[in-house]
Amino acid sequence: MKFPSSKVALGTKLAAIVLPAFAIYYQDLTAVANEAIRGEPMSNLLAMPFLFGYLIHRKRRTLRATMESESRTTSGERIPTREIVGALLCLLSFLLYWQGSYTFNPLEYHMISLPIFIAGLVLVIFNSKTLRALAFPVAFLLFLVPPPLELLNTMGTALSTASSETAYTILRSAGLPVALTWQYENPVITLERPGNTQIAFSIDIACAGLA
Repeated sequence: MKFPSSKVALGTKLAAIVLPAFAIYYQDLTAVANEAIRGEPMSNLLAMPFLFGYLIHRKRRTLRATMESESRTTSGERIPTREIVGALLCLLSFLLYWQGSYTFNPLEYHMISLPIFIAGLVLVIFNSKTLRALAFPVAFLLFLVPPPLELLNTMGTALSTASSETAYTILRSAGLPVALTWQYENPVITLERPGNTQIAFSIDIACAGLA
């Protein structure tokens, strides 16, 4: 008879974390989803909800165990330290969210504050053991932070250069008539065909594995 009640209690506590976070960060999560749908460099974010749900599902037994230990360890405490620390983390996330709203990259600041807010709620509603068990899923939310375009361009340029030089070296070693040139700052591998015709392959950022 205790198992169903523990499942209901666990679901209630999880809802007390998910619903406030979703209500506060709804617009930011919608913006991230739109960026993931429209922009190829962020399309991997579409898999985040499924991966996060899977990570939480893997921890379901640990959550039930920590709920039982919580009722035994905090029954005699007047003001549990975990609740104070959790409230401070929620306050820190709010300050970061508020400060980021006045910057040129508010979405990045908002998404960085999300795992801090979730960690604070976990401490307030559950306990420190639960937070340690959920440390990886909570930290996994940092992948929702949109990477700066400058960083993507730098990494994409480096990867496209390295991949094109590697491909050129392999093709030349195989005896194929190829040449490596540059066009609009993108490496281009040109293959000579019979009849003085050429086939050009431009290796831009999209071909470097970032899109």
